[in-house]
Amino acid sequence: MWVNSIKNSTLLGSDGHATDSDTFHQWILQFLTTDATGRSHAGDVKLNVTTSPPTVMASRMRGTYRTLQDSTEEIQAMDSLIAGTDSVGFSAEAFPYMFRFPTYETNKVIQSELYRNLGIAMAAVFVITLLLLADFMGSLWVLLCVVMTLVDVGGMLHHWGLTIDTVTTNIMVIAIGLAVDYATHICHTFLIVGGTRQERALLTLSNMGPAVFNGGFSTFLAIVLLASSQHYVFITFFKVFFLVLLFGCLHGLVFLPVILSWLGPAPYDTAPVRDTAPAQDSEQSDKRYIRKVQTQGFVNPGLEMDGDVRTGVPENRSDVVPCVMSRPEYPPDIPSPDYNVSPASTIRHIANTGNSVHGHAEATVQWGSRNKIPEVNQLDVRIDNMITAANQKLFLLRRLKRCGVSTEDLTTVYTAYVRPSVEYAMPVWYNSVTAAQSEKLERVQKRVCRIILGMQYTDYMSALSTLNISSLAERRERLDLCN
Repeated sequence: MWVNSIKNSTLLGSDGHATDSDTFHQWILQFLTTDATGRSHAGDVKLNVTTSPPTVMASRMRGTYRTLQDSTEEIQAMDSLIAGTDSVGFSAEAFPYMFRFPTYETNKVIQSELYRNLGIAMAAVFVITLLLLADFMGSLWVLLCVVMTLVDVGGMLHHWGLTIDTVTTNIMVIAIGLAVDYATHICHTFLIVGGTRQERALLTLSNMGPAVFNGGFSTFLAIVLLASSQHYVFITFFKVFFLVLLFGCLHGLVFLPVILSWLGPAPYDTAPVRDTAPAQDSEQSDKRYIRKVQTQGFVNPGLEMDGDVRTGVPENRSDVVPCVMSRPEYPPDIPSPDYNVSPASTIRHIANTGNSVHGHAEATVQWGSRNKIPEVNQLDVRIDNMITAANQKLFLLRRLKRCGVSTEDLTTVYTAYVRPSVEYAMPVWYNSVTAAQSEKLERVQKRVCRIILGMQYTDYMSALSTLNISSLAERRERLDLCN
C-alpha cells in the first residue's frame, strides 16, 4: 500500500513492479525508520545493512484467523493457507507459519496414527494372549472382546463431544491393557475346567466372575475422584477409563461366557474330567441296569459281592420293591445276623460261594434310576468330592513347576499335600472301590505326573518309576495285605 501511494508512485512502472531496485530499497529503509506506520512493521522486514543501499533479506506478512470451532476447521485453515501460498509462485521460498501449526499438524496425522497404534497393540495382545493361553480360538475370542470394548468406548467419546487428540489417543492406547484383563481371566478359567461348554461357562462365572467384577470395581474406586476435576486431561482420563471398565466388564462377564458356551474351545488336557453323558444315555443305562438286576440278580457295586447277592422278582409285579441282602460266611467269633428269609420270599440266596466278605449290607432297588439309590451311590459321591478337592490343589503344583521347583520337591509336595485328599479315610472304604472308581482316582495321579514331568512324560508306569511313587491301587492293595 505504501508503494502504491501517490508519493511513491514513481517507483512503479506500467506493469506495477518497481522500476529501480536501488531507489526502491532506499524508500523501504526510509519508510521503516521515519514513517510512523513503517516503524510498526520494522520487525517484519530483515535488511542486509552491509550493502548500499540496504537490501531486503526476508519479510513476513501478518494475518488473523477467525475463531475456529474444532480440530477439523483448524486443519482446513492451515491446509488452505499453505495451498494459497504455494499457488502464488514466489521467486524465493515462501511459507505460512503460526505458533499453533505444530498442534494442527499433530491433529492432522493423529487419527491415522491412532488407528495404526491400536492395530499394533491389538496384534501384540493376540500374540501374548496366544502364548499365555496356548489356545488359538480362546485368543481370538479375547481379541474380539477387546476390539468391541474399544469400539464402544470410541462411540461414547463421540457422544460426549470428545475428539481425537493427543490426550484421547494416548489414553485409548493405554486402555487396551486394561480391557484385555477381564476377558483373559474368563477365557483362561474356561480352559482349565472340564465338562460341557454350558457347564464350563457356569463354573467360570461362579469361580472367576466375582474376582473380575471386584477388580473392575476397585479400579473404578481408584479413578472416581477424577470425575470432579475441571482439567481437560484429568476429566478425559476419567471418561475413557470409566468406559473401558464398564464395557470391559460387560463383555468379559456377559458377552464372552455366552459365546464360550456356544463356540468355546476344548479344555486343556489337564482339566478335570467331568461326566458329560447326555441324560438320554443315562436313562438307557438305567434301563439296562434294571434289566440286568431282573434277569441276573443284583450286584452291590459298593461291596463287590459278586456271588453273594441275587434277587428274584415275580412276573407281572411292577409294584414290588425287592430287598437285597448279602449272606456271606462269617468267622466263628462273629455272630451271623438273623435274615428271617421265608420260603415264599422273593429273595434267593446262593450259599457256599467263594467270594464273600466279612460284613453284611442292605440296599433297596428302586426301579427307574440308579441315581435314587443313596446306598449305592454314596461312595461315588464321596470319591467325586475327594477328586474335586485334589484337583483344586493341583494349581499349586503348576505354579511351583513354572517357578522352576525341582522334580523331587514337586513330588514331595504332591505326596504331602495332594495325595492325602484322594486317600482320605481309605481304611474305611478301600475294600469297596469298584474298577471304575479306582480309575477315576488314578486319573488324579496321572494328571500330577504330567504336571511334574512335563514334556518328559511318556506313559503312566514309566512316570511312576521316575518319580519313585506307587499307583493308588497298589497302595490300597498293600493296606489290604496288612490287614
